[in-house]
Amino acid sequence: MFSSLNIRIGFFLARRQVRRSSPWTTVLIIFVMFFTFLNLVVVSGILVGLIQGAIVAVRSHYTSDVIVSSLNNKTYIENSPEILNIIKSLPEVEAVSARYLEGGTLEANYKTRTSYKEKPNIAAASVTGIDPIAEDKVTNLSKFIVEGEYLTPLDYDQVLIGSYLTAKYLPIDSPGFTTLRDVAPGTKIRVKVHGVEREVTIKGIIKAKVDEVSMRVFMIDSELRSLIGRNDYNVDEISIKLKPGTDPATVRDILKRNGVDRVAKVQTYVDAQPKFIKDMVDTFALLGNMLSSIGLVVASITIFIVIFINAIT
Repeated sequence: MFSSLNIRIGFFLARRQVRRSSPWTTVLIIFVMFFTFLNLVVVSGILVGLIQGAIVAVRSHYTSDVIVSSLNNKTYIENSPEILNIIKSLPEVEAVSARYLEGGTLEANYKTRTSYKEKPNIAAASVTGIDPIAEDKVTNLSKFIVEGEYLTPLDYDQVLIGSYLTAKYLPIDSPGFTTLRDVAPGTKIRVKVHGVEREVTIKGIIKAKVDEVSMRVFMIDSELRSLIGRNDYNVDEISIKLKPGTDPATVRDILKRNGVDRVAKVQTYVDAQPKFIKDMVDTFALLGNMLSSIGLVVASITIFIVIFINAIT
């Protein structure tokens, strides 16, 4: 079927067609085929890739491969130390990061206020207690430092602040969303959690593509634990990074068989995706297929008309 004779005949017919046809017609057909190929590959790739990039960023820098979080009717994960021991004993696990989460407020420039009538410079934030070394192994948090330095396990009364909490990186003025003005590494701010205030120093500013990271304040886990009185070591989130080649669903099912799902939500990075993200992925994939199909039909009709007219003339 693919004999040398058939190949020679094919090249002969193609060469004769090119020689006898108009060069402008040939160039037009090539251009139409080229842009049709781009439409089929590039447009669909861009539409799907935009959402896929966000999914990869959330997986790499927040949820990791598997995330364990508190139940909807609980404020923390019960029996967290036992769950962490189970997770760390699994051979598929490469690194683990446990986090404490509490809602709080930040206040800056409080020392320069001249009157109590002056509007305070405050912002609401999710205060997150982490082990800096463990967190960096799981999410590479230190790579997102745009100003200052990353935390060390001994950095008591020092914090990392997300870029979305500063007016410098998010210059918006909305009654429902406030940011801190005139803050930088070395600036002292007040953190208020559970009615307890503490003065801390900004050690660094984090700027990531993941909102959950850029809207948080990070401090040493032991310090936040003392602020909220969490002496039982029960945490709010556990992100699990698996060894390459491991199926996250396998580890999720192992944890469920060990009863972890009775006291916490156990999800893979896919399970943890919000529904609107999944809907956007499906919508963009559908749009890409529709645009590719339309482009293919238009290109086919155009090439047919050009060849037909060329054959008649």
